[in-house]
Amino acid sequence: MFANAAYFTERVEALVANAGAELKCVILDAEAISDFDSTAAEALETLDADLERQGADLWLARANAPLRELLTTTGLTTRLGAEHIYPSVRAAVAAYQARFGTKQHCLA
Repeated sequence: MFANAAYFTERVEALVANAGAELKCVILDAEAISDFDSTAAEALETLDADLERQGADLWLARANAPLRELLTTTGLTTRLGAEHIYPSVRAAVAAYQARFGTKQHCLA
C-alpha cells in the first residue's frame, strides 16, 4: 500500500544491487500483502521494468485470491506473466531451478 511502497522499493533495489549482475530472478513472497493500491501497483510495475532491463524476472509467490484479482485488474498479471505467479515459495524456487539450474542467482 501507499505507506509502504517507498520502503519496499528502496529495500528491494538495495538487495538487487548487492546481488550482482548474475541475478536472474526475484521471488516476492506476497502472503503478507493485505492491501494493494495504485502506488503499490506502480511500485511493482517499476520494479519489474527495472529488473527486466537488468535481465532478471520478478516472480510472485503466495498471493491470496484478492491480491491475484487486483493484479489482474491492474494488468500486472499480464506484465509479469501468469506463469510467474506461484502458490508457494517452494513452487517458485522449484520452477526457478528447473529453468536456470542452481548456479544462477535468485533472491527469494
